[in-house]
This record gives sequence, structure tokens and C-alpha cells, in this order.
Amino acid sequence: MKNSILSILLLFFSILFFIFPTQATNFYVSTNGADNSNCQDTLNRCRTIGYAISKMAAGDTLLIGDGSYSNANDAVTGMPSGSAGNYTTIRAENINDAESKVTINQQLSIYRNEKYIQIDGLKFTGHFEKSIQGHHIKLTRSAFEGGPVDGNTANLVFGTNDHLDTHHILLEDSSVYGLGGRYKLLVYQTRNVVIRRVVIRPDGGWALNQSQPGAGYGSTPEAGISIYNSPDVEIQNVIVLDGMTTAIYNGAPESWTSAFYYPLSGDSPYASANVRTVGSIAFNNIGTSFMYDGPANRTNITLEHSAAWKPANATGFIAEGGGVSAGLGLTMTNLTLVNIYDNGIANWNNNGDVRVKNSIITNYSGNFYASRTLYESYNVCFGGNTCKGAGDKNIDPELNGLMYLLRIDSGQLQTSGENGSQAGANIINQTGKTGSQHGDSGFNIEQNTALWPWMNEGKIKNDLCNAAGIQNRGICTANNSPTITEYIWGALGNAVPSDLRPMQVPANPKWIKN
Repeated sequence: MKNSILSILLLFFSILFFIFPTQATNFYVSTNGADNSNCQDTLNRCRTIGYAISKMAAGDTLLIGDGSYSNANDAVTGMPSGSAGNYTTIRAENINDAESKVTINQQLSIYRNEKYIQIDGLKFTGHFEKSIQGHHIKLTRSAFEGGPVDGNTANLVFGTNDHLDTHHILLEDSSVYGLGGRYKLLVYQTRNVVIRRVVIRPDGGWALNQSQPGAGYGSTPEAGISIYNSPDVEIQNVIVLDGMTTAIYNGAPESWTSAFYYPLSGDSPYASANVRTVGSIAFNNIGTSFMYDGPANRTNITLEHSAAWKPANATGFIAEGGGVSAGLGLTMTNLTLVNIYDNGIANWNNNGDVRVKNSIITNYSGNFYASRTLYESYNVCFGGNTCKGAGDKNIDPELNGLMYLLRIDSGQLQTSGENGSQAGANIINQTGKTGSQHGDSGFNIEQNTALWPWMNEGKIKNDLCNAAGIQNRGICTANNSPTITEYIWGALGNAVPSDLRPMQVPANPKWIKN
């Protein structure tokens, strides 16, 4: 009888647990808190981030007050794992669009098998490699400034050489920039990654001496973003801008530097497959805009509706086979490449299946394409050697509807593509449902949400232009203070369209009766 009663009670409490699950707890940290408090209300805050993390359980949230955190115990590490639908979260208590409110000058490390963790609204600085090795990790509305001054490193890295357990990573509405790190953002032997609405500035560099920018530079390749030995990756609405200028590097070599870099080594346990770059922009960088490099085969690799402007001393796009016959399996559609120093497109792969169509390449000094094997059709080219593929047109795009890098307004370009479709990029709406990870509903679908004005552009520009040790350039030059939206939309000398500007809030609004 007793056993029956006990069984009934256990069943009763189990049902209660599922109906009324344990409530997650909020913890609080501030620069005037104390590490002898319970940290669970705004009047009893912790002083250090590490102390608060030590008190957290799965699914809890840590809210960090405004200020700068640089104590050794302020490293963001050792977070308890959450679960699907119940992420453990570390967030800035006060997040706005104008400035980063929480700066952490310490490590960010999410280790192997740590999972279901979100970092939101934080700014990480210092010469630390910010490292993500877990799975189901979301990094949102955050800034990652600076990396190690030497070694084969990155400012922010997903994955590692040691294991293949890193997967389902989301980086969204964030920025990566600052001195140090061979790459600003490195995705290495990691799968199921989404990088969405991220601004990256390649500030160099491998073996960079902070006190003398440029000293020790010369090891290549370097890049803004590198997708290395990683399958099932979506790069959506990413901007790489103002990278690696000769003013900083004093004439150091620019070869093998690129904005977007996709290397693949033949001994990788991962094949390169299903890597898509869409709605992305390489703007005012030294080096190649988009480079695919390595001897191994690739399948379903696409670059679509993306743009490049003014890559100095380099080609707009390069596919490089590393001297080994290998099929690149790469398709490019609806690109807009403008003011290219050298060739528009080059394919140096020995046996690469590289295809480009419905694209615009204008104001280049070399060939439309320099190629061993490349298939092209229905493109528009102007300014260098002519394009000669099926359906190609040799007309001046700027006299036929190209007023902006990011859309076609009128003229022949609207119907110059295959089957009367548009030639050139259309980068108007957001790609991917906000917050969605790889495989989630809507994660790779264009949304009915305007991409411009750029999300959090005031905060991102403020962080870029106040980065430690960086010489102002590009968007941050003293005599030029546009927003990110104005900077990119104004590249061809035309005023930003009025439909991209946010509506002004009227003064003294009055209620109107229905």
C-alpha cells in the first residue's frame, strides 16, 4: 500500500514539474556590485562576471550593467549549458542602437560540448582570441574588437583543429574588427553556421606589432572572413569594408589578402559542400573581394546577389586550384563588381567547373575573365576587354540603370539576364529569419523586411571609429562622416534614395479620431 501511495505521489510531482517547470533565474552584475551578494536582484548585484556565472544554472540569464569589465574574473567562460528553447543567456542590461554599453576586456571562451548559450549586446575587446567550440550558440548584437598580435590566430573563431563537435552557430547583427588576428572571423571545421547582418573590417594582421602597425606584416593569406574546411554555411548580408590599406601597411604586399576567403585543404575530414554567400558586400578593401582557394572538390558552392566595389590592386573574384586538378563546383549569379583594379573574374583552377551569369562587371582594367575553365553567359561588362559569352552585353551599366551597387533602377539591365531577368545584384531585403539557426524554418529565405538603413549602424560605426590603435580611414575619415547606409549607397556618386531613409517622427503629433 505504501509503495502504491509513493508511486502516486511521484507521478503527481512529475506531472507538476512538466506543467510548472522550474523558473529560470535572472542574475545581475554591475561595476559597483559586490561578490558576496546573491546577485538575483538589482539591489544585490555581483561585481564580477565570473562570480555571477558560478551561481547560474541551465537556462538562467545574466544581465550586465553599463560599464567596462577587465578584472581577471570577468572572463565569459564556463557557462552552464541550456537546452533547446531555454538558452542560458548573458546579455547587456541596456542595449541601444547608439553605442555599446558593456565592454569586456577579457576572454570569451565557449568550450567543447557546451551548448544552447546566447551572448547578446556585449562588446569584447583586447588581444584575446574569442573562441567558440560548442554547439547551438547564438552571438547577437555584439562587437568583437581585436585579436592576438602574433601566431596563426583570429579575432573570433568558430571551431578548432582538435575535434569536429562545433556546429549550429549563429552570428547576427554584430561586428568584428580591430588590430591582431590573421583573420577577423574564422569558421574552421565547423558545420551548420549562419553569419547574418555582420560588419567586418580587416585591420590586420598576422604577427602585427600594435605599437607599430605594419611591423611583422607579410605572412599571407589574410582575410576579413574565412570559411575554412566547413560545410553547410550561410553567409547572409555580410559587409567587409575598408580593409588593409597601404596607408597602414606602408606598401607591404597585398597579394593573397581578401575580404571573403574560402580555403579548403585536401586532408580535411569535411568536404566543402553547401556554402552559400548571398546579399553580401566587399567594399573598399585592398586585395581580392571573393577568393575560393584549395585543391579539393567542392559541391553546391554559390555566390549570389552580392557586390564588390573598388578592390585595389586585385581582382574582383578569384578561384584558385592550388596547382591540383579539382572541380570547384562553383556558381555565381547576379553579381555587381565595380571599379576593379585588375581582372573582373579569374579562375586559375586546372579543372574547375566555375559558372557566372546575370552579372555586371564594370570599370575593370584587365579581362572580363581570365580563365583556364569558366562558363559565362548573360553578363554585362564594360571598361576592359569585352565579355563574349552567350547573351553577354558590352554596354555601360551606369547609363543603363546602375545608380547603386545594390539594386537596378531602370534601363537595359532590368532585362539583360537569362530569360529577360535582371542582371546585377539586388540587396534590398534581409535574408534569413532573425534568430534562426541553420535548418530552422526560414533560416535561408529572403524576408519581407528592409535591410536598409543598416541594423544598429550608429553603434557599429561608433565602435569601428573608436577602435584602439587604428588609423581612421574609409567610413571613419575625419572629413567624411556618413552612416554605413550612406557610405555604401553613395559609392557611385548618387544621393541615397529617399525610400531607404527612416521616416522622421513628426513634431507635436496629434491624435486623429476614427
